[in-house]
Amino acid sequence: MNTATSNLATLPSFLSEQDDNTRLALQQLETQTHEIAFPHIMDAIATGLPMNIALEDYHTPIIVSRFRRWIRLSPKRAQALIQAERDGAEVIFASTLRIAAGVGPDGTPSLSDIARDTLNVKTRLVYAAKMHPEKFGDTKRLDVTTKTTIDVSSMSMSQLRDKIMQDKGLLLDHDGEPVDE
Repeated sequence: MNTATSNLATLPSFLSEQDDNTRLALQQLETQTHEIAFPHIMDAIATGLPMNIALEDYHTPIIVSRFRRWIRLSPKRAQALIQAERDGAEVIFASTLRIAAGVGPDGTPSLSDIARDTLNVKTRLVYAAKMHPEKFGDTKRLDVTTKTTIDVSSMSMSQLRDKIMQDKGLLLDHDGEPVDE
């Protein structure tokens, strides 16, 4: 018997068992907590903090995995998280410039360990690339658009009909009639 099971066995039944009403009330409380915390956590992420640190710093305990799951349930919240992470990436990137220049957060010159600063800058750049890959990542996207010009003046009506059917992905038999797949 593991310790979790043995601990439950020693608790009175009113503490170890949850009825449907209690479970529903706890779910509603968790949802309300997430709704209240959401703007504060997004603000913290936009300053460059990772979500787990922002949640640790929040005054009410929130489980990171459940908070992420709750965010994913709403496209609007998911988009807000993406934007907060992008804003945070901007802040982190700006701090790498300051660290690389050897300047402290208050703007005064800093005599710090070069190896540690190098690691700090590289770590922040990797984190920024993960939060905003389009801007700070190494991947590049190539958008390709093509145009096809067909001279329909020299085509017969049946050739034109066949071409349209083929372009729509419809199969034609030897008589030029659509074939059911």
